[in-house]
Amino acid sequence: MIPESLAAGERAAKPDGIELHGPAAERAALVYDEVVAGRAEESLDRLSGPFDTVMLYDVLEHLADPSSFLHDLHGVVVPGARVHVSVPNARHWTLLRDLLVRGTFGYTDAGHRDSTHLRWFTRFDLVALLEQGGWQVDGVGHGAVRPASALLGRLSFGLSTELLVYQWWSLAHDPRSATATAP
Repeated sequence: MIPESLAAGERAAKPDGIELHGPAAERAALVYDEVVAGRAEESLDRLSGPFDTVMLYDVLEHLADPSSFLHDLHGVVVPGARVHVSVPNARHWTLLRDLLVRGTFGYTDAGHRDSTHLRWFTRFDLVALLEQGGWQVDGVGHGAVRPASALLGRLSFGLSTELLVYQWWSLAHDPRSATATAP
C-alpha cells in the first residue's frame, strides 16, 4: 500500500522490493514484480530500476551505514524521485523510563526495541541522516497519538510530542532535476 503522502501521481501496478528474510522474500514474490533476497546495502544493483518512489519502512535502523545506503540509492532512482522513510523514535518515553528508572535499555525480540536495531533516530537525527544522504526533506511527521497524548502535546506547546510518538516518518526527494542531469 502506498501511503497518502505518496498518493499523488500514478502508481505502479506492482512494486519491486528487497527482503532479507528468504521465506518472506518468497511470499513477496507472489505479489511483487521483482524481489531480491538479501541485505539492502548489497542488493540495490540487483534491482531493475530506475525507481520514482522508494519506501524504507523500518529499514534504516537495521543498517550499519544508513548514510552510505541513502547515497547509493541515488544510483537506482530517477531525478526527483521520492523516498518515504519510517523509523522508531529513540526519544519515546518508555525507552527513557527504562534507561533512567530500570537501568536497562531492554532489548526485545521484536518491536520498538528489536535486538536487530543497529541505529536509533530522533526526529532531528532522521532529518540529518536524509540530508547527509543527499535527499531534500519535504516533511516529517508521526502517526496518530492517543487523545490524552494529543492533549498533553497541546498543553506543552508540542514539546511532549517528541516523547509520545512511537515512529517518525519522513518524505524526501532527490534534488536532482531531470533537466539538470540531461546531457
